[in-house]
Amino acid sequence: MARYVLMVMTILIWPFAWTDPILAKCTDPPTPRVEWAGCTLKQAMLNQAILSNANLSEANLEGASLKGAILTSATLAAANLSGADLEGAILMDVDLTGADLQHANLKGAFLGGAHLAHANLQGADLEDAFLGSADLQEADLSEAVLFRANLAMANLARANLTATNFRGAILAYSDLTRATLEITNLEKTDLRGTNFRQAVFFDTFLQGANLDGAHLEGATFNAMTTWPDRFDPLQHGAKEVEY
Repeated sequence: MARYVLMVMTILIWPFAWTDPILAKCTDPPTPRVEWAGCTLKQAMLNQAILSNANLSEANLEGASLKGAILTSATLAAANLSGADLEGAILMDVDLTGADLQHANLKGAFLGGAHLAHANLQGADLEDAFLGSADLQEADLSEAVLFRANLAMANLARANLTATNFRGAILAYSDLTRATLEITNLEKTDLRGTNFRQAVFFDTFLQGANLDGAHLEGATFNAMTTWPDRFDPLQHGAKEVEY
C-alpha cells in the first residue's frame, strides 16, 4: 500500500519538478513589477502596457513594440532593445544602463532622469524626446537623431556624439565634458551654460546656437568647425588644432 501511495505521489509531482521557474515568469502577463529579467520577448507586442517598476534586466526585447508603454522606474539594465519601437513611451527614472538601443524608435518618449550610462543608442531616433537630467555618461549616440529633443541638465560626459543630429535641441546646463562631437549637428541649439570642457569639435556645425555662458576650457576644434556669428571660441578657452 505504501509503495502504491508513493507511486501516485511521484506521478502527480513529476511534471512540476521539471517546471523551469524562469520560463514560468516569462509567460506572466504585462503588469507593474512583473519579473521578466533575462526573458526572451523578441517582437513582443506591448503597446500601452503598464510596466512600472518592472524588472526586465538583460531581457531580449529586440524589435518589440512598446508604443506608449509606461515603464516608470523599470529596470532594463543590459537589456536588448535594438530596433524596438518605444515611441511616446514613459521611461521616467528607468534604468537602461548598458542597454542596447541601436536604431530604436524613441520619438517623443519621456526619459526624464533616465539612467543610460554606457548605453548603445547608435542610430536611435529621439526626435522630440525629453531627456532632462538623464545620465548618458559614456553612451554611444553616434548617428542618432535628437532633433528638438530636450536634454537640459543631462550628463553626457565622454559620450560619443559623432554625426549626431541635435538641431534645435535644448542642452542648456548639460555636461559634455570630454564628449566627442565630430561631424555633429548643433545648429540652432540651446547651449547656455553647457560644460564643453575638453570636448572635441571636429567638423562640427554650431551655426545659430546659443552659447551664452558655455564653458569651453580645454576643448579642441578644427578649421572646418563652424561657430555662431561673432562667437570666438579662442576667447572662451578652446584651442584650434589640425585634423
